Amino acid sequence: MTVAATLDAVRAAAAPYLVVAGSHLEPDYQRWLALTLPHAAVTVWPGSGHFPHIAHPRRFADCLAVNANQSRPAVDGQRDGGKDRGASGAAHAGRARAGPFSAGR
Repeated sequence: MTVAATLDAVRAAAAPYLVVAGSHLEPDYQRWLALTLPHAAVTVWPGSGHFPHIAHPRRFADCLAVNANQSRPAVDGQRDGGKDRGASGAAHAGRARAGPFSAGR
């Protein structure tokens, strides 16, 4: 399956999609994400770099557990359906809010 076909399948299924980033997303990536996976949500964990699962393993595991059975991703532990989307407003990243999965935990 090609990358385009995979993205089409994820989009068609409206599968929960949560991006955990170590810094705010670049504007071009925000736009691409908003167009490609409009249902995606983003949370920013400053300082986690490219490997938030290694930088914050427990927090990442908690995030996975919260999102495991959700029809929409929980952003920063909030089941708000991704109101923190970057390019479409400010929530796959209008960005991180304080919460159990945000910086400082």
